Amino acid sequence: MIKTIINNSDNRIVNSTDINLLFQNWRGKDEKIVAVGPHDDDVLIGAGLLLCELRNLGIDIYVAIITDGRKGYCKEEQKHEIESIRKKETELAYASIGINLDNIKRFSSYTPIGFEDHIKLFDFPDSDLYQHAFKWETEEDENNGLVALLLEYFREKKATRFLLPNENDFHLDHQATFKAGLYAVIQSSEKIIPDLGKPCSRDTILRYGVWSPFKGNPTHSIQTSQDTLERKLNGIFAYKSQEQIEEITKRIRCGGPLEFFQEYKVKPFPIGEYTELFFGNKLVVI
Repeated sequence: MIKTIINNSDNRIVNSTDINLLFQNWRGKDEKIVAVGPHDDDVLIGAGLLLCELRNLGIDIYVAIITDGRKGYCKEEQKHEIESIRKKETELAYASIGINLDNIKRFSSYTPIGFEDHIKLFDFPDSDLYQHAFKWETEEDENNGLVALLLEYFREKKATRFLLPNENDFHLDHQATFKAGLYAVIQSSEKIIPDLGKPCSRDTILRYGVWSPFKGNPTHSIQTSQDTLERKLNGIFAYKSQEQIEEITKRIRCGGPLEFFQEYKVKPFPIGEYTELFFGNKLVVI
């Protein structure tokens, strides 16, 4: 179980085991969590402890992996095989924390039925996602750009809570995934574009961190058991093709069974606040 949840979103630290501190108005097994990662291992690195604990509670978790991982090779001879290598590693990694293959969607791997070995229908290339991330439609004028695909996926899974990568990360794929993901999250809860499914909830949007600090402080932290940390690390170790994995796991182990998150709150345009800022109580309506 989660030993401690800390909510610091109101500049006052509240310490409890109540999951409502992390996910307000928690609905138990009715919850559907979607974690979006630019690359295969990012969600596990940034939120693996949380995912382990949610699976322990019997919560449905869906992992959306955006890019194809083509730039993840550490040996030249792996250059043309790394996508398939990382796909297999991902299946092992997430299975180790209780997320099966049916709950993992690889957005760069859609292919027409019967042409799996020949044609890649969608192309979200690793380290070049910014050039491809912000389209609704492709040349065929269909709703199959990344934003539309994410929106449809969120609605299909009846998502209620979302984990997105830190947009302050140095890696451009993380920035692009956050921006496309956030736009799709917000739009998926609106009554627009009904041909892509019925609106879903967006009760919580949490950023998780991988390489760079958040802009501003985290709003939440969780502490789990050492056993849960070992499960997370075992999952990360599945990525044997990544020669930097030992350094990554060493850093995570030194940090202990802790993860940090920053909540994104969707707010309307604050016209009243701005009016008071500029005019105070002196505004005269003509």
